[in-house]
This record gives sequence, C-alpha cells and structure tokens, in this order.
Amino acid sequence: MLQLILWHRLQPSINPPSATTVEFTSIEQIWPDSLLVLSVIARIGQSQPDVFTENITYAFRSGVFRLPKAGELEKPDTPLTCNFTELNKSIERLRLASPKLKQAIVDACAHTVLLDNKVTDSEADLLRAIAMTLDCPIPPFLNPQRSVSKQKQFSPKRS
Repeated sequence: MLQLILWHRLQPSINPPSATTVEFTSIEQIWPDSLLVLSVIARIGQSQPDVFTENITYAFRSGVFRLPKAGELEKPDTPLTCNFTELNKSIERLRLASPKLKQAIVDACAHTVLLDNKVTDSEADLLRAIAMTLDCPIPPFLNPQRSVSKQKQFSPKRS
C-alpha cells in the first residue's frame, strides 16, 4: 500500500504533463474495478479467510450494495480474487472516475470495513491508501488524532 501511495504522490513530479482527467462518469464504466477493490478490502480484515468465508462474502455484498445502481448491475455471489498488479490497475482506473463516483467507492469500502464493528490495521491501511489514491477525504474513523482528542474529551474524571 505504501508503494501505491508513494507512486500517486510522486507521479506529478515524475510526469508533470500527466494531469488526471475524468474519463469515467458512470458506475457501469468502472463496475469491475469497483468490485475488485471491494473484494480485496472484504478479504484483508480476516485473519483466517477459509474459516470466515461467510463473513467475507457478507461484507463484500454489503459494500457492493452501497455503490450507485447496485440493484441494476450484475454482481458476483462471492468476492473476486486478484493479485496486487490487478488491484493496482483497478485503482488506477478508479482514479479516472468523477469525484462523486470516487467518493461512493470510498464510502462502500468504509462500509465494508465497519460492517463487523472492528477495524484491523490492514483494513485501515488499505482504506487510507484507497482514499488517498482517489484523492478523497479519509473516513473520520481512521483519523487517529480525532479519536485521541475524543477520548480525552469524553473520559470520565476520577477523584
């Protein structure tokens, strides 16, 4: 994930004329890429993927239904499998989507991560990388400073 973030941040310096333009304005154009990213984020939080196949599938499908037009488009019954190269290609394509679509994808990813009310370090890192790469705000539950300040603010005083 660090490679993905670094590449995204350094690319304008390496290739200055390559400004990111919007090429995709409908979810249909990036549907397979969206499904792939949601598949990875659904799988990454499970320590024993074989044991928790139902949980992974449920998280994946819940995230998919957060995407626009999810009720109209074909959806796989189980999460897709891929490698880092395929994930990277999908994220690069998603970078070319409209800001509204990018935000919908980050929202679906956040929903997938939060479904079990636990956020593993791997899930948090991947979600941060996706949000940063798509130039979207990082979901507030991933902001450690906010969490620390809330804990200090709401912690009961002891006598």
